[in-house]
Amino acid sequence: MTILDTARPLTAFQLRHRMRDIVHTRSCERCRTPYWVWGMAALFLLVGTVPYAVAWFAAPAGATATGVISNPLDTNSYLANMQQGHQGRWLYVLPYTAFANRPLPLFSFYIVLGHLARLTVLSLPLVFHLARLACGALFVLAAYHFIARYLERPAERRLALFILLFTGGTGWIVPLVPGLSEITRTDMTPDLWLFDAVSFVALLNNGHCMLNMVLMMGMIVAGERLLASKEWRWVAVAWLCGLGIALVHAHQLAVVGLVLAGQALWRAWPARRIPWQAAGLLALIFAPGGLLAGALTLQSYADPQLASWLKQGNTYTPPVWGMVNLYGPVWALALAGAWHLARQNRATARGVLLWFLTVLTMIYLPVNFQRRFMEGWHVPVSILAATGWVHEIAPRLQRALTARAVCLVLILLLVLVTASPAHTLLTFTRYVVQRTDDPLVYAHADERGAVDWLREHATLDEVTLSYFYSGNWLPARAPVRSFLGHWSLTAEVARRMGEVEDFFDAATPDAERLGLLKAFGIDYVYVGPDERALGDFDARRAPYLALVYDSPSVQLYRVVLPNP
Repeated sequence: MTILDTARPLTAFQLRHRMRDIVHTRSCERCRTPYWVWGMAALFLLVGTVPYAVAWFAAPAGATATGVISNPLDTNSYLANMQQGHQGRWLYVLPYTAFANRPLPLFSFYIVLGHLARLTVLSLPLVFHLARLACGALFVLAAYHFIARYLERPAERRLALFILLFTGGTGWIVPLVPGLSEITRTDMTPDLWLFDAVSFVALLNNGHCMLNMVLMMGMIVAGERLLASKEWRWVAVAWLCGLGIALVHAHQLAVVGLVLAGQALWRAWPARRIPWQAAGLLALIFAPGGLLAGALTLQSYADPQLASWLKQGNTYTPPVWGMVNLYGPVWALALAGAWHLARQNRATARGVLLWFLTVLTMIYLPVNFQRRFMEGWHVPVSILAATGWVHEIAPRLQRALTARAVCLVLILLLVLVTASPAHTLLTFTRYVVQRTDDPLVYAHADERGAVDWLREHATLDEVTLSYFYSGNWLPARAPVRSFLGHWSLTAEVARRMGEVEDFFDAATPDAERLGLLKAFGIDYVYVGPDERALGDFDARRAPYLALVYDSPSVQLYRVVLPNP
């Protein structure tokens, strides 16, 4: 209703407020982001902050929260990458391998964050989490506008965005089943840990995955608009997104490329012609990102240390019987939505349908990074699920049930699939309260003392020897590299673990220890509870180790090799 629609004159007060509402509505239409989207974004970020806030307040006396909870081994590696930027470097060197690799522009997102931390004098964990939340907010806004391209009804958009942000599958049921092995539980509960394919788990883990999802959506939209309108401004957008994807997760260029190639073929199919012009446009927009990704891949495989990382970085897709739990009932809604869109054959729906089908055919390809192709898969699944409910499932239910009953069915379905994010949130929150002795989650006084000494005296070119978990968090908190500390970033990790175990075994001759220290150029030896648990080696009596930091539970030694 406008002012002209009123039947009787308005008072000055009513007129002023009516004009304000009209201006406000038009402004909202121009920005095209409804207020409920901002509300969902705020809730998404708030809930994703809960376990970290609890860890901060639950820290025991004398300890501080490290900011590491979810996926701690990888999270510490991101902080170690930030450490390199914090020390002024722009190119990446493996932080968990003694021999330095050829510096390359890898993990640039975190190296840039390290520079930001240095310039703002903020701590690395704080900058990490601010970036995580910023990328989460950007993801919500980008996802809404992406959804709005394919779904016209506001109710569909709200449902799709809710499914995307707050749902998982039915993996939360598996922990209730007794007697299952840890491997079986992991295989059957991908929605509790697979941050590539579940938005809420991605938010709890890191920012770069959500950023890459935004870049993927941006490149798909730019490519679609370029194919439809031939407007060259979209080439620049696609180039920027493609270069970003190449620097974050280059393998996702294959997914985007297949989606856009499918679009071109779909357009050309009725005329039974080869889309040469579309092929040329796609080659143009993928050239910068593809060339960068190819160059980085070739240089990485040419370096022995980086090649070992790529070989060990196995991220396989869970088995099919576990993938059923990934989205649970949402699978049925998504398949119904895919059936609906396939029959409609709408040009605006092809991109989301092709994204869904492309990933579905790629997740079991014979490569050791299968599950990475699922990054962002939750986006098309959520759009298809909302479509399936609104256009296929709900109309059929309305023939037999009342409108209130149909609404109740939807609520029950949503409760069923929001239980997995709730379970994940509860698990992390309970862990930080109950496991205050975990050095990955909390830094105690003795550990902080050793870190402070390394910050003051060590450099990024120096190597510290310790056992696996100590070696994982040391480069995240101090400017050093670790001899052993990550399941994939440590070259020949199984061999390195055996060598560390032998080093701390009292039965190992000193000549073998000296040989290890010399061969790998190790500068420091860290001795904490994990290291002492390996054996009775007394580092204080070793003439080639000089004590530089001492505390009740942690000692740090500088390696002093005898003159040849």
